[in-house]
Amino acid sequence: MGCVLVVTSNEYKGRFVGFNMCGLQRNPDHLDAPEIPVPGTGYSLFSEEQGASFFSESDALRVRGRLKKLGVVTEQAHRSTSE
Repeated sequence: MGCVLVVTSNEYKGRFVGFNMCGLQRNPDHLDAPEIPVPGTGYSLFSEEQGASFFSESDALRVRGRLKKLGVVTEQAHRSTSE
């Protein structure tokens, strides 16, 4: 079992956490809602779940702690690896 992280705070509430693509968008169909890089991290916030990274439980805790220090509060949404 693993999870994706969903933002629960600030103006980015509802976005998904994924690895930063150096400004490249993962979903070109949504040019009006590009990824939002989180400064000082290797992560970005995506408007759709398909941009989310799949984290193990321990990695999710580490990433959540790092993002929280920057004012980005998240929650874990559990997903099975078969989904």
